[in-house]
Amino acid sequence: MAWAPSTEAHKEFSNAVARDSGDKSDMILLIAPDRKFPDAPADETLPTSSWSNKQTRGVFGEIQLNEIIANILPPSYFSTQDTLSNYSRPDLVIKLPNPPGKNQNPEFVINFERYQGSKILLTRENFGCGSSREHAPWALQDYGFRCIISSSFADIFYNNCRKNGILAVVLQNYEIQALFEEVEANEGCLLTVDLPRQNVTTPEGKKFSFEIDSFAKNCLLKGMDDIGWTLQFEEKIQSYEQQARSEKPWLFISN
Repeated sequence: MAWAPSTEAHKEFSNAVARDSGDKSDMILLIAPDRKFPDAPADETLPTSSWSNKQTRGVFGEIQLNEIIANILPPSYFSTQDTLSNYSRPDLVIKLPNPPGKNQNPEFVINFERYQGSKILLTRENFGCGSSREHAPWALQDYGFRCIISSSFADIFYNNCRKNGILAVVLQNYEIQALFEEVEANEGCLLTVDLPRQNVTTPEGKKFSFEIDSFAKNCLLKGMDDIGWTLQFEEKIQSYEQQARSEKPWLFISN
């Protein structure tokens, strides 16, 4: 559906976008329409007369592209059908943010030197309430966090953390406050989270116990998501399918 422009074309497009928008992002990726349209789908999901019309297919492709990108990126990260100063008109312009270490907000707490390389995120109540998509834990995981400690989590976010290998620890409000006070008072303070024993330990030796569902605990310890857990039973699943094929062959009739 799309083609990757050559290095020179990419540079030309990127320069045009930078001039037009004043954008200072380190990288700008552009996707332009393929000049070769696909054949009509085998199941004729679109009328032949419509599919044979290049303009109709172009509009159809643009709608699909917009829906896909809108489900992945915030509006400020992309634009569509913009006419640039070099008179080119790419279908999609994706503006990637600056890489870590460049133009960071020095007042943002996780950019403080003392917290660089941290793998545990200490937070307050109702953490993760802003997004129900898996992109939220993905972003935290990509940053390097492997454990989040809070007094409460948004339910969907909590489950998404487990499915993506992040341990979400729930402690009481007074315990969270005690951890904040110790971490802020001692630069270089390292917390230890022991999942098998289900406790958080401070450098001073204070221990805070937490509860976790046995299934979630098992998956996290083994590095598995739901699919990985299911694949443990692959032989049994295949055996069941073979038996079902012999007992109920009509369920497996194919065209």
